[in-house]
Amino acid sequence: MTNNTTQELPSSAEFKRQLMAMIQTMLPAMLEKAKNGDVSAVGAILRCGQAGAKFLDAVEKNGGGKPEVKHVFSWNDEEPPDWLAPYEVAEILGVSPRTVLRAIARGELEASKSPGGHHRVLREDLERYQDEMGLRPLVREGIDMGEAGKMVEKREEKEDKSDKSDTGWEYRLKPVPTGDGVDYNGAVEKSELLKPYPRKFVDPNFVITDADSIKPWVDSLLGRPISSTAELEKWLEDVSELEGIIGEDSNVRYVAMTCDTKDKAKTDAYLYFVRELAPKLSEWDNLIKKKYYDSPHKNNLDFFQYDRLDRIFSTGIELFTEKNIPLDVRLAEQSQEYQKITGAWTVDFDGKKQTMPQMSRHLLLADRAQRERAWNATTKRRLEDAPALEGLFNDMLKTRHEYAENLGLKDYRDYSFKAKMRDYSPDECLEFHDSIEKAVVPVLRKIMEKRRSQMGLEKLRPWDTSVDPLGREPLEPFKEVSKLRDGVGLIFNKIDTRLGEMFSAISEMMDLESRDGKAPGGYQTTFEERRTPFIFTNSAGVQNDVITLLHEGGHAFHTILSRDLPMIWYRHSSMEFAEVASMTQELFGKPYAWVFYPDPEQAKRAMFEQLERVVDIFPWVATVDAFQHWIYTNPEHTNEERAEKWLEINRRFDAGLDWSGIDPSARKYSWHRQLHIFEVPFYYVEYAIAQLGALQLYRKFRKSPSEAVDGYISALKIGGRLSPKGLFEAAGIKFDFSIDMLSELMEMVEEEAEKL
Repeated sequence: MTNNTTQELPSSAEFKRQLMAMIQTMLPAMLEKAKNGDVSAVGAILRCGQAGAKFLDAVEKNGGGKPEVKHVFSWNDEEPPDWLAPYEVAEILGVSPRTVLRAIARGELEASKSPGGHHRVLREDLERYQDEMGLRPLVREGIDMGEAGKMVEKREEKEDKSDKSDTGWEYRLKPVPTGDGVDYNGAVEKSELLKPYPRKFVDPNFVITDADSIKPWVDSLLGRPISSTAELEKWLEDVSELEGIIGEDSNVRYVAMTCDTKDKAKTDAYLYFVRELAPKLSEWDNLIKKKYYDSPHKNNLDFFQYDRLDRIFSTGIELFTEKNIPLDVRLAEQSQEYQKITGAWTVDFDGKKQTMPQMSRHLLLADRAQRERAWNATTKRRLEDAPALEGLFNDMLKTRHEYAENLGLKDYRDYSFKAKMRDYSPDECLEFHDSIEKAVVPVLRKIMEKRRSQMGLEKLRPWDTSVDPLGREPLEPFKEVSKLRDGVGLIFNKIDTRLGEMFSAISEMMDLESRDGKAPGGYQTTFEERRTPFIFTNSAGVQNDVITLLHEGGHAFHTILSRDLPMIWYRHSSMEFAEVASMTQELFGKPYAWVFYPDPEQAKRAMFEQLERVVDIFPWVATVDAFQHWIYTNPEHTNEERAEKWLEINRRFDAGLDWSGIDPSARKYSWHRQLHIFEVPFYYVEYAIAQLGALQLYRKFRKSPSEAVDGYISALKIGGRLSPKGLFEAAGIKFDFSIDMLSELMEMVEEEAEKL
């Protein structure tokens, strides 16, 4: 029997990894049966995940017998077909590999994918393409292949100019108005790694103008009859495409607004989406989810491929009520107000107007009096807005409590845990806080005591925690943002060339420098239709800027490695694992501090400071998370009660600093600078859970860098198809935030710190 099917098979190692991750996560009982020789159980296990499903499908197409695999793409009783890599096709045509990839992306040249995700073209398909494009006669008539290639590229250039709308490329490269002249569109166009994804459902010429412009596409989806499982899967892909277009429009507006909070037009454009589009989109999204959930064909979908999607959709349906649509708008407006207030935080210091990130440089100076002046100036500026921020937060708290009540839930904490689909409880978080207090706080206080002794001080003050304890000049990793970008790119290349290649592809897709009017903090967002990342930071020339870019680079790798997944819901993982992607890169990059510090002593300082940061993050996360648990389970509290509770929790986890003689308001309202508390409540404990995952991967990296990076990349490629526990296991680490795991990893950190 001959079977020329072109199934995409995984490599044996990848197949085993995916299979075992699924078995360990979902099928312990079936595994036990399989071990005892139950053939039906073996069959069930093989159906775990996409890899197993494809493998079995290929076997069934071969008549149910054991296939003889003569080639990674097919098996039969004849000679395997002649497959060509893009570079081989390029050589034959006399064009660049990029031209070949673009022809594949446009659907002009048929191709399949290898287990590693690389395109492969059948020679017979290439010959057919040559005939269709009129290339083979040229070559046969003796025309040089290079000339033929130029003709292809010339034809392609002509097509690009005359009919860009065929691929939707013109809209997908809608300008991204950042604040520092970043040419995002040009960077994407130049990238050979970030191929475009032509629209298949929505008109390529479609551009969002208002809700009415989106409605016909939504109506088309809601009104489409679905009479088979295959039609349901195609419908889901079309829904995903439309959601990607809408998501990108929203994110472009958000990026523009955060890059320049003073520009009224950008703020208005963002708020237009929030006020006018988002309410209708929320209603339509609920109807879409219901149509999927009510389809009888849903039950015939592959369980292991669609189980996670079922949970995402059912959670969305459960937590939807029209009463909350105006509350969503109100919360988005309130978050933008927080951005506006904090984005205006500047200080006139030493004759210069400086942003908060720029002021942080003064806290690194050896001159203690100068540090104290800088700390006081910064604190004074923040306290000027304390009344406004207290009032704003009260409004947000009231809105969120009403939000939960509208859903019949006890409080907003209950809502948050359901919405985030957490597989752990609030009580487990509270136990985690206790573990941090017992296993990490003593380590932090030990570090701070050593600092106090080295500095020769009686007590440490808030402005003494960032300076070098031996009085050495501040580390200055770079003076120009371009040097930061280049240096981090080199570090990624040293860790693994695959990471270096990805960072190089996005090196111009970021806005890094701090400036007046720019929103605080840092983030990586995804332009959903392009499936490309954008990095936003506030760099001021300090070591923390290096760590931040390594961190956001990890998020960008996650975006790139999962971008080929067809459904938008699976291109984003749970936050517990999303932060593993970023925090791991902070640690993988640590041994390469010499890239920024050729002096070995300075490199050691940078590495030690990073280990201090690893320790410090746990108590701060516990502080913020415990505070939010109290806030939302006690929604009727007063401003003064809230301030006192913050002080109580802060003292529980702090490093033993001396606050005497300082305006009490400075500590009472120090939580105002933590944007997560205002904008994304209950998104913080994930950082500590993820740090445990990152430390486990780093422990592997110390022994076998290639194995650790392989596990990291494999897990990132899964996107959000598995639960946090499943993703941790796919990376070869444990989803475990017990005191035993915490203590074990703290011992490793202390051991490394002692060596430095």
